[in-house]
Amino acid sequence: MSAVRDIDAVPGRKHARVGRFAASFRPRSVLVPLICLGLLVLVAAVNIARGTSDIEVLDVLRTLVGGGDDRETGIIFDLRLPRTLAGILVGAAFGLAAPCSRRSPATRSPAPTSSA
Repeated sequence: MSAVRDIDAVPGRKHARVGRFAASFRPRSVLVPLICLGLLVLVAAVNIARGTSDIEVLDVLRTLVGGGDDRETGIIFDLRLPRTLAGILVGAAFGLAAPCSRRSPATRSPAPTSSA
């Protein structure tokens, strides 16, 4: 028996071939993380723009890609970006810690019961 099968035979998937390499993927599996990443960037830019010094969201995005004046660059990179990155990392850590701390079949431990 051959473990290799024709990649075009998988229904509901898109196919990509580059030279000898071929892959199949579900478009939704690619689209959803890209949309979430775009929303994360937008929300982070809005968070960076908030503060006592008024900086527009487009100015924040322009400064992050290398534009902007010295005042905006100092405010964004020295004050607001570290706060935003820390929030993103802490949120990701909490998101990863929740399934790890829950006793579930994944950890092969029984669920806790409440004894009142």
